[in-house]
Amino acid sequence: FERYDLVTAPVLDEHGVLIGRLTVDEMVDLIREESETEALNLAGLKEEDLITEIDGKVVNSTDETVKIIRESKEKTSIMVKLLRGGKTMNIEVRMPRKIKTADL
Repeated sequence: FERYDLVTAPVLDEHGVLIGRLTVDEMVDLIREESETEALNLAGLKEEDLITEIDGKVVNSTDETVKIIRESKEKTSIMVKLLRGGKTMNIEVRMPRKIKTADL
């Protein structure tokens, strides 16, 4: 998009016929969704998981989940209790390692 100063890009079928247009916003949304799914997979989580506890602390909202995870940033892992497909599961989620500039 940026290389050609495009706001939208054409979507063509196998015969080269225009069937739609793709906007920058749609591409950004797709990239975000892929990144979030990738991050969840790396943590051993799935999009449909319902997190009920983190390190023994009951979680009732997304805000609480984010707060607890931020408070746990110095830990190497956290224990997550969740519901997946009607079953309760306990999963150890490894926290990402901070990269120091010296590592680069």
